[in-house]
Amino acid sequence: MSDVSKYLPLSQRRGGDESGVDGNWAPRLSAVVARLVDTLDHADPVLWDAPTLQTGVDVRSCTVDLVTRLRSTRVQRLRSRLGMPRPTQPVADPIGALREVSAEPRKRAIGDLDAAVVATLDIATSAGVDVDLDPITLGAVAVHRALTAPLAIRSVLAGRELRATDGEWTVGRGIPLDAPGPEIVLFLAGRTGLPSHRPADNGERPQPAAE
Repeated sequence: MSDVSKYLPLSQRRGGDESGVDGNWAPRLSAVVARLVDTLDHADPVLWDAPTLQTGVDVRSCTVDLVTRLRSTRVQRLRSRLGMPRPTQPVADPIGALREVSAEPRKRAIGDLDAAVVATLDIATSAGVDVDLDPITLGAVAVHRALTAPLAIRSVLAGRELRATDGEWTVGRGIPLDAPGPEIVLFLAGRTGLPSHRPADNGERPQPAAE
């Protein structure tokens, strides 16, 4: 089984060999944003005003929030963590802005990938479509979320092992609970409830479908 924690930044990994790890998630971020752009490009224009899984946030606001985050500098993010408002810029063309920020030659942290994945799943759910995200990407975001989630979510996760049915990764330890990777990520992001799937009677995890 894959240990997706090895892809996380050093501060969020178990001890061991750190060689070859730079914590740059830019290539995976670009791939996720490409999926999001494709979803928005092919959607009915009314989707922009549709609600997402985040209370009070529609698709346009969700997209603009992601663009704003990806545009922000390190200093702006520090100010935001200190409770200061993050400066916003008008985003007249959200799709164009997504393409622009994802192509910037800058190092990206796991938090950026996390934000892009959750926004993409949010919007895809609103659009009623499935997006094909890499299992390692989903697994890394799930591990990051499990480590940084609010106490309420970590309390629910305690004593459970969430096992992705579409990728060889897990988060948590305890009673096994099988679900598609996107469902696990959305739960850990606080967008949905705990997945209700259960493992097969023999206790074995379902294998991802062969392509």
